[in-house]
Amino acid sequence: MTPIVSKETLYNSSITMNVISREESINPKEVKLLTYSGPKDTCQGIESGKLGNMAGGFHFQLFGEKWYSSEHLYLCGEWSTSSDKDMEIQKYIRKMPSGDYAKRCSKAKYKDDIRQDFVSFRHHWMLWCVWQKCVLNQNFSTLLKSVPEDMVIVEMVKDAPVWAAYPDENGIMRGANGMGKILTICRRCLIEGTQPEIDTDLLNNANIYILSKRLRFLNKDERAEFINNAIYEFRGGMARKFYFTNEDYPFIPYYYDPIDDCLHADDVSVPFHFKEEDITKGVILRSLEALNDALIEYFQKNKGITLYEYD
Repeated sequence: MTPIVSKETLYNSSITMNVISREESINPKEVKLLTYSGPKDTCQGIESGKLGNMAGGFHFQLFGEKWYSSEHLYLCGEWSTSSDKDMEIQKYIRKMPSGDYAKRCSKAKYKDDIRQDFVSFRHHWMLWCVWQKCVLNQNFSTLLKSVPEDMVIVEMVKDAPVWAAYPDENGIMRGANGMGKILTICRRCLIEGTQPEIDTDLLNNANIYILSKRLRFLNKDERAEFINNAIYEFRGGMARKFYFTNEDYPFIPYYYDPIDDCLHADDVSVPFHFKEEDITKGVILRSLEALNDALIEYFQKNKGITLYEYD
C-alpha cells in the first residue's frame, strides 16, 4: 500500500530557493502550521520563537569571532563593501546585545548607507547566514530538526511580506514567508545531510566583505574537493569537533568528529597504537587532545589553514 503523504509534507518538499519570493496564501484550517512572532513564542509544544533570527542563546564562532545571532551576521551584509565606514558599521552591529536591538539601531543610524544592490542578493545571503548557525550551533540544529515534517513553518509578522506572512481578514496567511522557507530548506538539509542550494556565483559577484575580509563562496564541486583534501590530511589528528578556514576561502564549515569516527571505523585511524581493550572514547579523546595545539600550529604555519573547535 502506498503511504499517504500529508499536504504539509508535500508543501515542505516543494520549497526551494526558486520560490523564495513567491507570495503564499496558506489556510491554517487546511494545513498544520508552526508559527512564531517573537523569541519567546511556543507553538504545538515547540519553542518556535527560538527558530527566528532575533532569538538569543544560539551564538556561534565565525571568522574567529563570536556572533550573538544570525541576525547580526545578516545585518552586516547590508553594509558589506570594502569601505572603512562599512567595517565600522559592522563593529557597531556586533556590539549590540540582541538581533532586534542591532536591527533597530543600525537602521535608524545608517539606513542611508545600506548597499544599493543588497536586495539583489539578500535571500541567498540570509540562507547562508542561517545555515552557519545550523552548522555551528548544535542546539539550534537539534531544535530545527525537531520540527515535525507535517508542519509548515511560518514567521507571523505584520507588514513584513518579504520574510513573513500574516493572516488577512479571513484568517488566510499571506506573504512570501521567506524566513519560514529558509528554515524549511535548512531543516531538510540537516536531516538529509546535504547542503542548501546557495547561489554561490551571485554571492561571489556581490563582493561581500565581513570583518575586512572578502568572502568566497564555493560551489558543490569546489567545496567537495576542498573538504576531501583537508579531511585526508586531518584524519586521525584532530581533537573533538572543528571547522576550518584558510586565506583563500575565509569560511568553509564542516562538521567532523574524529572520536566518533575512530570508534566506529573498521581500522582505527589514530596516530597511536592501542591494545584492542584500551580503545575507548576516553583514551582516544585524551590522545587526540594531546595533539591539538601542535596540529593547529602546524596547519596554520604550513597550510595556511586555521582550525576552530565548536562550542
